[in-house]
Amino acid sequence: MLFDASHSWSGGANRVLLYSRELKFCGHTVIVCCLPGSELETRLQTEGIPVFTMNPRSDINLFLVPEVIRLIREHDIDIIDINSPKFYWIAAIAGNR
Repeated sequence: MLFDASHSWSGGANRVLLYSRELKFCGHTVIVCCLPGSELETRLQTEGIPVFTMNPRSDINLFLVPEVIRLIREHDIDIIDINSPKFYWIAAIAGNR
């Protein structure tokens, strides 16, 4: 599961797209969590890569943790890659559950 909070296209968003594409090509299950309406969301959908959108509004919105835990369990996620400080605490806490 990869996390990115870029609204517009950036080097980090490009990294997430390229990394997701390669992981999918290698047969891994990939889910990307990004901001709704972001350029990354649009490009991932074009690539057929599953996208989960959320807007944490702050760096520590703990109300989103249960939803991320559900996604991790539902998709049997083994690796979490956090590409943005906006998602750091949400993903870090959810990943430890």
